Amino acid sequence: MPSQTQGRGVLKSWGPAARPTNGYRRHIDHLATMAGTDVPPPVAPSSGGGDIPPDGIRWSAPIPSYAARIHFHVPPPPAGAASWPSPPPVVVLCGWLGAPPAHLAKYAAVYAARGVATAALTAPTGVILALHPEPSQQAFAAAALTALVDAAVPGGDDGAPLVGRSGLAWHAFSSGGAYVLRAIATLVWGTGSAGVRGAVSPALPPRVRAAVVATAVGGALDSAPAPMDVEAGVKGFSLAAWGSVTGWRPAAVRAVFSAYAAVQAAVVGDVSARYWADMRRLYLGGCRGVARLAVFYSTADVVLDGGGVDALEGMIAATGAVGWRVDGAAHVQLGRVYPDEYAATVERTVVSWLRGWRAGAGAGGPR
Repeated sequence: MPSQTQGRGVLKSWGPAARPTNGYRRHIDHLATMAGTDVPPPVAPSSGGGDIPPDGIRWSAPIPSYAARIHFHVPPPPAGAASWPSPPPVVVLCGWLGAPPAHLAKYAAVYAARGVATAALTAPTGVILALHPEPSQQAFAAAALTALVDAAVPGGDDGAPLVGRSGLAWHAFSSGGAYVLRAIATLVWGTGSAGVRGAVSPALPPRVRAAVVATAVGGALDSAPAPMDVEAGVKGFSLAAWGSVTGWRPAAVRAVFSAYAAVQAAVVGDVSARYWADMRRLYLGGCRGVARLAVFYSTADVVLDGGGVDALEGMIAATGAVGWRVDGAAHVQLGRVYPDEYAATVERTVVSWLRGWRAGAGAGGPR
């Protein structure tokens, strides 16, 4: 089916069972304009995933002041080459709440198969659920970005950092990853809440900011953002901890979250409203790091119940981001349920943008 456009307000959707579900206009777009070929036709859900390939270079680096590390993987150089002619592009995998490195490995494998290096990190739970969330998350983002930019490939010939010499993109999972991406955008491009009463936001070293601004091309939000209300928080936390949103433990979490949200609202104001306002700035702010944005989501995601799908699709439709929607995958399970389509979508969005940077677009190229 040929793609249809409606200016900046187009909502691009493709994948299994794509069909209108609300008042926003939906268009089926096989990404012919992005890649020149159609996405493979939908297939039945199946298990997928996999580990990072054993070849290539793997190492980790600490994030100072936090019980967290960045786990790097650089795939082997192109066939027939003894080494990379220049550093490969890098995708930063921002994990969901509590995501262990092993669970992010299957996503690193998708990028490794396409010659893209990855840097996987997960913010500590205390950072995501802090009473003053924005400054807490920005402080973590500042430390993580500094560690990222300073990291050099072990045994590299020139000892130069991996990041800052080739394209850089983001792939953020669930609201935990979206929180980190929001903090990064606030520090680097000033598109979010710079501070909250009673707290001071950190400063980002100029050399770190320069390296990110010079190379960032955009990225993907995967199963995010969800409405950051108490119910979404309960579901997200329960899925991360126990893989279920029913039973006595989620009920206990709901009671704790409700009390915590009341205290937080009294101390720092409406965190949910600021989150959505900041996410709109990510879309509309014009900063290069999120100028190209893909949103991967499922209507079967329980975190999006109660109007979350409509709210998310409204943001996509209003801002011109690229949306990939499926109807049969649970929270943060899109790549496992639809592995072939997921890989094709990553290829035609994030990887395509990174290749455009390498081909000469660079930091000053067209958006």
